Amino acid sequence: MVSDQEIASCVESLLRQTAVSSSAAAAAAAPATTVTVNGVVRQLEAKLGLDLSHKAAFIRDQIDLLLRPPKDHFALAPQFHHPHHFPHKFSHHPFPPPPASGR
Repeated sequence: MVSDQEIASCVESLLRQTAVSSSAAAAAAAPATTVTVNGVVRQLEAKLGLDLSHKAAFIRDQIDLLLRPPKDHFALAPQFHHPHHFPHKFSHHPFPPPPASGR
């Protein structure tokens, strides 16, 4: 039996190999390689010598995690606006006046 961690590691390795061969194909003006869940499952089954059809959903999730664009944490950060911060009386003068000089 193979663990989920081993499957995840093999999926990552397979996708890296596919990316490298796709880059080489692009440089040679060859058609790009398409990655499908069934194709990945078949390649993993051949590599591991096991039937992994029952793990297809897990493998798909791993592919999604690896190919998903990274999140922009700053763009998705919630905006907190407390009603008592910056009351309206400061809306016309956002900065306090400079301190009086003590001459």
